[in-house]
Amino acid sequence: MGSTPTIPTEIIYKRTLSRRKLWVSEEPLNIEKQYQEDHSVKLVVEVDPAKMETYKKRAATKISSRGSIPGFRPGKAPYHIVVRTYGEGAITEQAVDLFIDAEYSNILKEADVNPGASGTLENIESLEPPKFVFRVPLAPEVDLGDYHAVRMEYEWNAPDQAAVDAALEDLRQMYASTETVERAIEVGDYVLLDVTSETPEVNRTGFATFVRNEDRDTEWPYNGFAKELVGLKSGESKTIEHTFPEDWELEDLRGKTVSIEATIKTVRGVTLPELNDDFAKTTGAGETLEQLKEAVKKDVEARSQNEYDDKYFVDLLEKLKEGVTIKFHEHTLEHEGEHVLNELANRLSQQGMDL
Repeated sequence: MGSTPTIPTEIIYKRTLSRRKLWVSEEPLNIEKQYQEDHSVKLVVEVDPAKMETYKKRAATKISSRGSIPGFRPGKAPYHIVVRTYGEGAITEQAVDLFIDAEYSNILKEADVNPGASGTLENIESLEPPKFVFRVPLAPEVDLGDYHAVRMEYEWNAPDQAAVDAALEDLRQMYASTETVERAIEVGDYVLLDVTSETPEVNRTGFATFVRNEDRDTEWPYNGFAKELVGLKSGESKTIEHTFPEDWELEDLRGKTVSIEATIKTVRGVTLPELNDDFAKTTGAGETLEQLKEAVKKDVEARSQNEYDDKYFVDLLEKLKEGVTIKFHEHTLEHEGEHVLNELANRLSQQGMDL
């Protein structure tokens, strides 16, 4: 560029741009848009030299107001004196900064660009005439595809009587009375024990369990574990070898054989209340046993349907996602990640905690 003053690229080219608006010129800008494959747009902006001169004058005033030029008050030195003192390059660099601060929002508006994250000044192609190259990540674009055609059968079935009976038994256990017994464990007892193994996921101290006849999906550490304790007494231990299935919910246990040491601490016998009208009144769910059974049935059905609905909508969303296309720039993802982390840090800070 001949005698054109140079600008330190390590300062200018790495600048991140926000949409802060200081002052917007009414003069149109010559902007060329070049869409990129990474879902960003390159904006080549050519600025009227006269406009750039205006920013250079402002830059000179700003520079002189921060420094000390003999014979002049801060900000009052003539332009040529500031140039002689600080150099044309320093003034041009400051002018570019002022131009970006004032015009960047207007550039986005005139180019009809909806940014997804802060842009960057990628290059200065020339200063005569002034021509700047900006790279702006675009806002994400979501194409839902033909979502109207997505269909999935809703096939919830009401729980059978066995599920209702099991819920009634659970209710009886909630109102049961217990007492410590000096005998071997039987079905229907509560047991306090320590469970240890070489696997962290299968270790609990002071673990309480109820010995049932039937297996429950919610039983820890696996279905049917408590029944293997039958016959043990307080103070006794038993080593149980168990192989977890390949589809187990905890990935670290899938297909793994674990040696489990169960040490009995306390055995408590259980006395269950009888299923009658008095028990119904105790629960507050009705005045008669029939009213209690009806209330329990409705509750079991409601919980079953809610669980089915939750899974149904998760599966439906997964099916919808198969036809969805999302375009976004990697900086947009980083920007949103930082935004989420900042919000989390602020919430934790309000509670006196650190992230």
